Amino acid sequence: MVYETADRMMSEAMHFCDIVSNAKNELYFSVYINGLMGISRLDLTEKAGDLATAYYTDFVLNASFIMNDLIMVQVGPIADSDSGKPNAILNGLEVMKMSNITDSFDGYIRWMLFTLNELQNATQNFNEKTVIGVGGFGKVFVGTLEDCTKVAIKRGNHGSEQGINEFETEIAMLSKLRHRHLVSLIGFCDEDLEMILRLEICIGAARGLHYLHTGATQGIIHRDVKTTNILLDENFVAKVSDFGLSKAAAMDQGHVSTAVKGSFGYLDPEYFRRQQLTEKSDVYSFGVVLFEVLCARPVICSGLPRDQACLADWAMQWYKKGMVDQIVDPKIARTICQGSLKKFTEAAEKCLAEYGVDRPSMGDVLWNSEYSLQLQEASSQIDQSEDKTNFIGLETGNETGEYNSPAGRAETTAGAADESDDSNVTLGSQVPFSDAANMQGR
Repeated sequence: MVYETADRMMSEAMHFCDIVSNAKNELYFSVYINGLMGISRLDLTEKAGDLATAYYTDFVLNASFIMNDLIMVQVGPIADSDSGKPNAILNGLEVMKMSNITDSFDGYIRWMLFTLNELQNATQNFNEKTVIGVGGFGKVFVGTLEDCTKVAIKRGNHGSEQGINEFETEIAMLSKLRHRHLVSLIGFCDEDLEMILRLEICIGAARGLHYLHTGATQGIIHRDVKTTNILLDENFVAKVSDFGLSKAAAMDQGHVSTAVKGSFGYLDPEYFRRQQLTEKSDVYSFGVVLFEVLCARPVICSGLPRDQACLADWAMQWYKKGMVDQIVDPKIARTICQGSLKKFTEAAEKCLAEYGVDRPSMGDVLWNSEYSLQLQEASSQIDQSEDKTNFIGLETGNETGEYNSPAGRAETTAGAADESDDSNVTLGSQVPFSDAANMQGR
């Protein structure tokens, strides 16, 4: 959810129909309202499904941003677009004042659906330095959206039943009220997109390893694949790092005889026994990474019983029992679709085969990861609300715990805040995947 302070709101419905293009995916443009970005890179073919097909979307604008009783609506082509023709179109516009004389609303209003990536960017990946409060439902972060809207973002605590009840009460109450001296709810984030983000990061890392194994004249074995060696840039693009232990692959024998080096928990058991390094050693380590992403727990938990201490062994036990869904990170447990989970865990299980000859290549792992992403994206599109409203913001288990209990999905909320942000963390710096995904065990 996104909160703001506002006294009056204006609703706009924009109607589009691509009657000028000769082929699909030729028309790309952006929409602006009073200088604020409304829609970026709108593709009418994608939204409407075909040419000459009607499409509409709604906006809500705070009346405090209306100067001289004017609302300026602009559409314009994308200057840096490498495809399509420079053109834009708007076929119809409806404007309606939504507040009454008492500065409140007669009915419910619709909210903006924020992506997880937008809220991560707003809060520097939910950095602890941006926390401004803690309540029964979870922590509250201060942040700034891309359009400079200052927001307070409430992120849920997955284990708090009381917090969930309070969260639902807050939604029901604030959706009926609007006043300049009340905090306003303007949007929310349903975390079903978090699994998509995790899959995209895994796919990026898999592509990097696949290139190491096959992209050069002589393949390269990384030998220390783990989450802390997968860095993320400001757009959460994965970059494989730390090549201090890397070895050139043998072109004749099929393996490199070398002393065992690597990180506990990720180490290929066949390499450990035989001291023969192959590309399949990287594949095993990446399988551990996949389960780490899925379960969000450390690879080694010394405080747990022996059969639970090692993530790879523990995850395989649950997989073989057909109950891997019981160990999924609670943040994504209720949003990951079964087809995607099945394909993802099949890929991870094959990576962890006892012998390298039974493991897939990184190319195969990459293919399965991409297929898992396609299944998850398709499921998210089916489940997504039909609500098309867009809102323009107007105000400037721990390491020793058990991990086999499923929990409900939490919601992420956001709202306008007056508190200043003293964080000195710089967006755009590369951070380890393990830190960005908060892989310290919940």
